[in-house]
Amino acid sequence: MTDLSEGTLLQNRYTIKQSIGKGAMGTIYLVKDSRLPDDRALKEMNPTFLEDSEREQFLELFKQEAHILSRLHHANLPKVIDYFFEHDRYYLVMDYIKGKNLKDYREKNPILTKDQIVKIISQICDVLEYLHNQKIIFRDLKPSNIMITEDETIKLIDFGIARIFKESKKSDTVIVGTPGFSPPEQYGKRQTDERSDIYSLGATLYYLLTGDVPDIPDQKGRKEVESHINIKPAMRSVILKCLNPEPQERYSSIKEFRQAFLESQEKPLEVPAKKEPVKEITPEEHNEPDSIIATANTFGFMLIPSVIFAFLFYLARLIMRLDLRYEITLYILPILGTGALTVLWSGLIKKLKKLTGFNWEALIILTVPLALLNAFSIFYLLIPEYYADKIGLWTKIVLLCIIMPLMYLVSFILIKFFRHKPKVSQEIKVVETRKKEDLIGCSATVTVPLKPTGKVVVDGDEENLTASSKSGQFINEGARVKIVTIKMGDLLVEEITE
Repeated sequence: MTDLSEGTLLQNRYTIKQSIGKGAMGTIYLVKDSRLPDDRALKEMNPTFLEDSEREQFLELFKQEAHILSRLHHANLPKVIDYFFEHDRYYLVMDYIKGKNLKDYREKNPILTKDQIVKIISQICDVLEYLHNQKIIFRDLKPSNIMITEDETIKLIDFGIARIFKESKKSDTVIVGTPGFSPPEQYGKRQTDERSDIYSLGATLYYLLTGDVPDIPDQKGRKEVESHINIKPAMRSVILKCLNPEPQERYSSIKEFRQAFLESQEKPLEVPAKKEPVKEITPEEHNEPDSIIATANTFGFMLIPSVIFAFLFYLARLIMRLDLRYEITLYILPILGTGALTVLWSGLIKKLKKLTGFNWEALIILTVPLALLNAFSIFYLLIPEYYADKIGLWTKIVLLCIIMPLMYLVSFILIKFFRHKPKVSQEIKVVETRKKEDLIGCSATVTVPLKPTGKVVVDGDEENLTASSKSGQFINEGARVKIVTIKMGDLLVEEITE
């Protein structure tokens, strides 16, 4: 069966724009909807590869997908617009999701951050929990069936083999799935349920972390999961529990998986010792700045504002003089000078910021009055006609000659004597820690029930630590346990029986 060509019109409504995907069960097209403004995704059922006896069964799957999606409403599911039969082909029309599937996303981003992993898995948990509440098992959860948009929103697609869970049935009618992501019971004579999707979720999580497809229940594949360097011990135990060949050994619900997954993301806590001794340390030595260079920078910091203020006074004078107000050429020099000096002043500030212990408070307090006084002196030298009296002019010159050396002297004193001295030493609290191996043989109390994984608090300590029941049995909250060994970074405990 050939693909539909561009421009093909279906139902007098949908015009084919291009093919955007193809799989074993059909082709996906991007179509223009003449009734609605947005483009749509059109899924075509393509059963030509099947035998006549199988074709009817797969067509039923397609119609099942349409009926399932038409009654579902969730942020992480595409919305079904229409479905129909035309020219011996079945079609499903749904929202067009702009993005890429999780397989392509993972290949483009070989290293995903912790936050990205948590965001993706949490959304998958949300939609699977919703489906399970509707008694729907997805049965084909895998990266290529999970779309991710530009804002990292997850959309679950392709419900072709999803089924309604019926407790009365002992096995599934149709045996389909994807190797590596589908649980063993999906290929046998047992019925799939929520734990089947949890198996696929664990395989998807493993793929996101490693880029590999798990080869479970093969023993070699299990060892690869157990020893993969990209998976931390806490996360490893979560994945292995999901991928257990026996459904009853997996998490019983998405809610239980989500709790274990989020707990595995928490930063492992060291076990604090009883005592917290105080240890004295010496900070790094600070390099003493060159006094001449530092003084010159400080002097420049004080002098430059004087000239900037003088230029501003000059501009104010031009504006106030009616005969000079419209002489544009007279404005050029002070404006250019102010801009250039401001840039130079910013450079000096950056250099001064690199000096350790610099006394900015004292510098600013001394700079403002000296800069203003010096600015008036410079201004009157630039505009001598303001002082027709020669004595007044010479007074400004003398004052300028006094202030300039004074500013340099103040700069030297600030650098040499009034800088903040760094502390020679300081005391910090150093928390001594002990390794988890030191806890073997200690008694503890269960704070979160072990199912078989939970949390315990060791006698004399306050921190809750993740622990697992050594024999796999359920241990209630408040029960007394003994730490018997450490396996893959987790505490293994057994209940103390009197």
